[in-house]
Amino acid sequence: MQTWANMNRYDRTIAFVFFSIPLIPAGGEAALAILGLLGLYVFLKSPSAFKKELAWTRRDKLIFLALSSVFILKLLSIVWADNPTRAMKNVMNNVHFLGWPLLLWMSMRASQPLQSLTRGVACGALIAAVWGCIWVLLRIVNGDLTTTVEPFEAGSQNAGVFAHIMCVYGLWLLYAWLNFKVDVQTKRMLGMAFFAALIALLCSSRRIQLVIMMTLAGLIVLMHMKKNLNLRAFVSIAGASGVVLALAVLWMAPKYEQAYVEAITFLNDPNPQGGEIKSSIGNRLEYYHIATAAIQAQPLLGYGAGTKPQQLERFSHDPASLSHFNHFHNQYFQTLVEVGVLGALLAAWALFFLWREQVGRVYAQCPHVAVFFALIFSVYMLTGLFSIALSQGLLNSFFILSNAVLWAEARKTL
Repeated sequence: MQTWANMNRYDRTIAFVFFSIPLIPAGGEAALAILGLLGLYVFLKSPSAFKKELAWTRRDKLIFLALSSVFILKLLSIVWADNPTRAMKNVMNNVHFLGWPLLLWMSMRASQPLQSLTRGVACGALIAAVWGCIWVLLRIVNGDLTTTVEPFEAGSQNAGVFAHIMCVYGLWLLYAWLNFKVDVQTKRMLGMAFFAALIALLCSSRRIQLVIMMTLAGLIVLMHMKKNLNLRAFVSIAGASGVVLALAVLWMAPKYEQAYVEAITFLNDPNPQGGEIKSSIGNRLEYYHIATAAIQAQPLLGYGAGTKPQQLERFSHDPASLSHFNHFHNQYFQTLVEVGVLGALLAAWALFFLWREQVGRVYAQCPHVAVFFALIFSVYMLTGLFSIALSQGLLNSFFILSNAVLWAEARKTL
């Protein structure tokens, strides 16, 4: 991996951006805005030179169209939205996707975009773990580790967003640790950074992201062992994984048990009320019930961007017990409620196209880049089953920044 001295200013910028995303409040969104404005300035100064350097192809245009479909579908939904004003505000939360060409231009000026990203991710994970451990120790000293309602989120938007980013970071680092051909010192740093990302994720106490990370991490290890059957490496990784799993069980077992009890309590009651809905899992299940009924009532076009559960409380078992969230805690239900079945089909096409172009057709020539693409897509898709993945500013910024940097790396080979 290149040294800091051998990195050009664009490499350093990429490294700093991915270092700062989980640690500096609004760091990801600020980076996207600044880099986007820089690209816009260069474009306005000399459009012909910008286009020549970017070498914009038909494939790039289709990828940009697929990425910006999130913004386009929400924008179109204003026409039929129940609340056009709220819909317009929600549309602006997804303007990030329009900056992809500008971010791609900046990333292409870096000499080694993937290595720069990996360096920033590793440093960010290490600092996040140290910060998280200090946070836990302070809670233990103060005696409020089990009673505090403030989960660890470092500099992110909230604990869920932080855990989502650490999940992606950890998986990227695990893959790089096992597969990058680098010197021993760098190899050790990548391994330490992977476990640091896992520790930081445990500090956030997020159940869903931990399950996703451990599941995908297991697949990465199996893929590696299939190609590189090494008994010593297998025993080392299995031993380290066993320790981590034991730590995870001890730390998170009460939370999973609580989730199970809340889910069973809600599902066993044909007409849940009050406390059954107000619990964490009960609240999510009630949102899913509302979304299902709302989709059945208005399936084709939905209710418009930014639709909240409270707007559809007429479908609730007990409207007075609903918590006031801005989304349905499920990206798929949220999409169907906002833009209907027709919009969801277009979104599914966009996702399929991106997977085909950035994973399937990249793997033969750039396997590392293709796997990185697959991991970030997978984490967003799996997280979307239990939470919102593309309606929070920092997650949108993280996704589009990552996509631009990885595609810049792929274009150097394709």
